[in-house]
Amino acid sequence: MGGQSGDAALPGLHRRIKTVKVYRQPGYVLHTRPYAETSLLVDVFSRDYGRCMLLAKGARRQKNGQRGILMPFKPLLLG
Repeated sequence: MGGQSGDAALPGLHRRIKTVKVYRQPGYVLHTRPYAETSLLVDVFSRDYGRCMLLAKGARRQKNGQRGILMPFKPLLLG
């Protein structure tokens, strides 16, 4: 019914989401996967939060600087 377009791609995701604010946390990209037309779901690992899934909006656009940053095993400063 309502909102099923995004749910079909990632079944059960809405049950696992926990919103947490992260401030200046070092982490590493583990895996990325496409989400919608221009976004990416990014699995990261951080010391304090463990494995987390982040949404990088607009990361798949042609003129975006995040494309090279979100490669697997790259260190990041999350927040």
